[in-house]
Amino acid sequence: LPQTRRPNFEIGPDEMEIGMGIHGEPGIARGKLKTADEITDEMLDKILDEMAPARGDKVAVLVNSLGSTPLMELYIVNRRVKQRLDDIGVAVHATWV
Repeated sequence: LPQTRRPNFEIGPDEMEIGMGIHGEPGIARGKLKTADEITDEMLDKILDEMAPARGDKVAVLVNSLGSTPLMELYIVNRRVKQRLDDIGVAVHATWV
């Protein structure tokens, strides 16, 4: 990437951005740091609103961070996704973390 001698973006130590691109492209939301469960709920709500799954449906789950999130945190996210899907009666057919 060409160097411009200035950062692509700035973010405070107590802030986070959801959906930021691998090259620093803006994400869909920026705000104060949240717990893994809060972030997962926020993202999963958007996905479930779009999918509108019915009780008894089966889904596959892919949790990916493009290398920017520690593996343990990804498993925490996966745990929360499974909890939420169980709560609405949607079965997880396969999971990839």
